[in-house]
Order: sequence, then C-alpha cells, then structure tokens
Amino acid sequence: MKPSKHQSGATIIFTAFALLMALGALGVLGVGQSVWEREKAQRMVDLASMAAATQLDDGPEFPLGLEVAVRNGLLPADQLIFTCLANGQLTNNCSEANTARAVLTRTIRPYFIPIDQQVKVEAEATLAPVVTGLITSELANISTNQSTFLNQILRTLPGGANLNLTAANFQSLLGANLQVPLVGLAGELNAGSLSQLVSLNVNAGNLLNESLAIAQGNPAEITAAQGVLGQLQPVLSGVNLNFADVVAMTLENQSQGLLNFRFGDLALATLLNSAQGNTISLSGAQLGLVGFGLDLKMTLLQAPQVFIGRKLPGKSPIAQGETSQVGIRATISGLSVLGLSLANIELDTKVAGGFARVDELECRIPRTNNSLTMTVQPSVTSTCVTSPGAVASSQFTGANPLLTCPAAGASLINSAVASVTVKGSANVQPNSSQFTFDGPAPYRETVPTNVGSTLQNTFSNINLTTNATVFGSSTGSGGLGLGVIKNNTGLGLGLGGTTLLDATALTSGVNSILRATFGQIGAVLDDTLGTLGVSLNNVDVSIQSVDCQAAVLTK
Repeated sequence: MKPSKHQSGATIIFTAFALLMALGALGVLGVGQSVWEREKAQRMVDLASMAAATQLDDGPEFPLGLEVAVRNGLLPADQLIFTCLANGQLTNNCSEANTARAVLTRTIRPYFIPIDQQVKVEAEATLAPVVTGLITSELANISTNQSTFLNQILRTLPGGANLNLTAANFQSLLGANLQVPLVGLAGELNAGSLSQLVSLNVNAGNLLNESLAIAQGNPAEITAAQGVLGQLQPVLSGVNLNFADVVAMTLENQSQGLLNFRFGDLALATLLNSAQGNTISLSGAQLGLVGFGLDLKMTLLQAPQVFIGRKLPGKSPIAQGETSQVGIRATISGLSVLGLSLANIELDTKVAGGFARVDELECRIPRTNNSLTMTVQPSVTSTCVTSPGAVASSQFTGANPLLTCPAAGASLINSAVASVTVKGSANVQPNSSQFTFDGPAPYRETVPTNVGSTLQNTFSNINLTTNATVFGSSTGSGGLGLGVIKNNTGLGLGLGGTTLLDATALTSGVNSILRATFGQIGAVLDDTLGTLGVSLNNVDVSIQSVDCQAAVLTK
C-alpha cells in the first residue's frame, strides 16, 4: 500500500525537524567546547601569573611562570605575554613591581563550526607576603609567681579546681619552640579554607591537641608538651572558643604559601582566651607579701592573640596584635601610722594592653636582606586610690582604658583623735616606638619601650592628696615624710600635757606608708602580669614567619 500524501508530508517535516535539532545540538557542542577551552586557559593563566608574582625580579620573561603554564597545558601555538605593574601602572622595571600580568591568546576551531575562533584570557597576581607573630611577655624562664598565677587563672575554669602545674610544666608547654602550619591546622579542624577557619568555633583542648599533632620540631619537646596537655585536658575540654579570638587573621584571600606559627604562642593565647572575663583572687601570702593584708582580684578583660596579616597595596597596617587588658582591685588592710589604724583602702587599676603593628614588609633577594618595620605601643595604665567599691565595675569592662576616679576621698581615719581622708590617681600613657628587623624570620626579642615605667615605679609615685585633721587643726599635703609624735609643741591639743598629734606629720606618715605599700604590690604585679603579656617597661615581640612567596589573584 502506498503511503498517503498526508503521511509523506509528515515524514518530511519530522525529518527536517530532526536535522535542525541535530545541527542545533552540534552547534551547542561547539559553543560548549569554546567555553571549556576558555575556562581551561583561564585556569592556566591564573596559575602562571601567581607563579610569576613570586619571582618578580625575573620579569618580564618569568621562566617560572612559563614553566607552570607549560605544565598546565600551554600549546606550542599559544601566545603568552607577561608584563609587570607597580600599584596598577605598567612598568618596565619588574624588580620594583608588585603585580605580574599574564595574557594568553589561543586559536581554536570548535567542533562542527568551520571558522577559527580566538580565545583571549588574562590574569593579574599581586605579591602579598604574609606575616605571623605575637606580642606578649618573655616566658623563656617562667617564675614561681607566674606559675602560681597561671594555675589560679585555670582554676577559674570548669574542672580546674585542683590544677597545680609547676613552672617547668608551663615552660614545656608555652616555651615549646614548635612550628604549626596554618593550612594544615585548617585541615585538621575540618575547615575547608582559611576563611572558614576564621569563623570556626572550636574546643580549646581540641585546638591545642590538633596543633600539636601536626607540629614540627624537636620530638622531645613534642612529647613534653603532650604530657602537660594531658593534665590540662579536663580543664580545656569544657571550653569552646572562636578561632578568631585566639588568632587574629587579616588575609583577605586564600594563601598559596606556607604559613607557620609557634605552638607556644598559640598555647598561651588559647589558655588566656579560655579564662577571659574570669576574676582571679590572690592573697598577699600567695604573692609573698607580708606586713599587711591584701585581697587582690584580677579580671582578665582581653587575652593576647596570635596575629597573621597579608601585605596588599594600600593596606595599613599589614597585621596587628594586642596584649592583655586587665582590671585589678587591690583591697589593702592592716596598715597603721602614728599608732592609728587605717581603714581599708582600695587600689583600683586598669592595665590596657599595648599592641604591635606591622607597618612595612619588604621581601628581597636574598632573604637576608628582608626588612620589617613595626610600631610597638606599650601598655597604658590608669589607677585610682579610693574607698572600697567607689569605682564602678563597669569601668573595668568598658572600652575606655582610663578610669574615672571618684571626686570624694577615702576615709582612712575617723576617730575622736583625728580624721584623715586620701585620694589619688596615676595615668601612664607611654609613646609608641618604631623598630626595624632585618633578615629572615623569625624575629623574637624583648623591646624596651619606656625604661623606668614599671608598675612598682608608677604605684610608688601616685599623686596622693591627703587631708588630716587633729582636734580641729587641719592641713593638706601630697608630700613625702616620716610620721612623728611631738611633745608639748606643734599643732593640736595636748593630752595631759604629754603627747600631741601633729597634722602635718600625720599626713606625711600616711603618704609614706601608702607609697611603700603600693610599691611592694606593684613590684609583685610587674612579675605576675608579665605572664599575661602586660608590661610597662618592655614588650616581647615575636614575628614567627614571613612568607615571601605568597601571591593572590587580583584580577
């Protein structure tokens, strides 16, 4: 049977439609090939430009960039051209440039498209060295006072009630000169990238254990640190931290180089961040102070951080880290002058942490010619001499590093014989200093910032205003002197014609005793607070690594 005309027409239409669909599919396949070729070429150019950026002195030929391109699919017929830029402007002097540009031109003939097409892609990569460091105290030799203080800090944490590590234990942990690779740590903590690591919430114990598991260095030091971590595990396992609070990172882009930081620095920052906001109570006996009563309460307001930053055009500072901020309430009792007992007095102090700021970083060939410039600001100290509870607790937690001292003085003596009030304040705000470190990292040294400015010196020279009244005769003085008892002469009214109290002598005696007592407390705090990285006299600056091979894609 012959097909009908209608059937024949339908067959022709169907065949034409199928041919059109096939041609369309072939066209799509050809276009898809063009897109795929462009993406492949772009990946190759990205890698080539980043390789070139790490060897700018070799431009504009950039043999390393060319080698990377060949390994990733550069064809003999391709045209690959490198140029150099200095802060966005083309330059023929590649040694003074900070950016390498790679432009690739490739001719392709897509499937089923009988016309050659040109693929042109480009990429720019900027040399962006990365620096890691910590500003803290020098813990090479941890003292007994410092270990006592560290134990007290950790006892404020759940599970830390019975903790009693020795100075040698803490030295094994905090003094361990072991290197932790940052990218490797991100993998151990299941963070897919460094940006994800920044936003990670991590258990304090797990952070240190994973860091130590990949640490590089002396096996004996690793074993010793593992032993101390085992003792700390019941304490740290109950604490969760934001990684960004322990490590301050401003990398902006994924690093292509190796970033290392010191395990001991991370351990100190982790321990102190775990106890941030907690108040530690210490007695005078625990600190080795005798002759008067002391109730010392210290609140850790801000813990030090390991800091990591990347140098990019126009970025300032490159990286910055801070030491601790601490609020101190020292309630002093058991003092007497001229036979009169003084009421309790409070020495309220806020020690706001200083900072280290990396301002400039020049990576040079050879690396012994590297240069890093850093600004160091020592701690700011503000203190008030008041009656107990006169300074509001909110002042210790506020952003302002300076305390506002009460206008009213503290009543030290209020009896039928005499009346004495005292108030005082001191603010130490040292100027910042700039230092330059030359050569390859690491750099670690104690930098003097303001010689003579210690807590002992500051407390001993508090500006005291003391007012004494003896039987209606009064005088005010801020001077030093020795308390004396005068017979039959001087200010006041004789008792039985034998003994008189002199208001001036009483004022001088109060000042002398208070300054001596404050000085003793300051001397102990200078050593104790050094554990937190707080020092008015110097700071320990640690720049652990400078990665001069790091480059980032900027276009």
